[in-house]
This record gives sequence, structure tokens and C-alpha cells, in this order.
Amino acid sequence: MKGCSNEGFFISIKSGETIQIREHASDALKDAERFGLTKADVEAFGPRPRNSGAWRRRVLARVLRNGWIRARGDGKGTVSLELALGLSPHNAAKAILHFLAEHRQDFVWVKVGGLAVSDPPDPRRLIEIDMSMKDILQLPDSDLVRRLSGEEV
Repeated sequence: MKGCSNEGFFISIKSGETIQIREHASDALKDAERFGLTKADVEAFGPRPRNSGAWRRRVLARVLRNGWIRARGDGKGTVSLELALGLSPHNAAKAILHFLAEHRQDFVWVKVGGLAVSDPPDPRRLIEIDMSMKDILQLPDSDLVRRLSGEEV
């Protein structure tokens, strides 16, 4: 049904590859090498604790810094995408637009947040894009690149 997807994805900024997942942090650790995580990273994260919010944020911050975009549908028509600031805005825009074009039937609204991900994580949203799927797909690539760079359009 259009606009009702609650699926999760990782999107590679480098290649545009899209991977459907169940739970972002756990799935990234299951395929650590693919997401640029070393054995030392995985050992440092340790097992998932019962109250896993901080643990999950640490794992996701590292994966985002390694060039991945986190995407999740809310089941009501909106897809939220999160990416690390400081990575190639041109490649990020290209990967996002490719993903959205492939999923235009799944979502009607798009939210993009650029996060300042550091070690330790500081998940402040520094850029926000909040617009309809139709409008974002009609944006010139250069406008999306500027928005992902934090510039006003």
C-alpha cells in the first residue's frame, strides 16, 4: 500500500547500494566488515545492554561516519533519513535521490537530518529537510547538495 512502509534501510553514500534491514545497529554489527566496522570496534561496543539507547547511538554514529545513510519508514507515509555531516554532500544527494526514486510508491513525505556524529556521539541535528516526496524528487541536484552542505537554498 502506498505510503505505509515501515521498513529500514542503509544506503551507501559511496556506491548508492541499498540494504534492507530489520534493526539498524544490530544488523550493522552482524555484517560489521560491510559497514566499515573493525573487530576492535565490535569488541568495544560489547553486547547490547538491556537499556540500549546509548549503545545503539554509538554503533549508528560509527556506521554513519563510515559513509552510510540510515533510512526508516514510519508506517504512515514518511521516511526519515539520517547521515553524518562532513561526508560528500554530492554523493549523499545522489544516493538519497536514487533511493527515493526507487521507493517513490512507498513514501509520500521525506525528512532528512544531518547529524554531527563524533566520538563520543553528539547526535545534534544540524540540517533539516522536511518536504513531500514529489517536491524533493523535483529539486535540482544542486539544491539538494547545497541543503546537505548546510547552505540556505
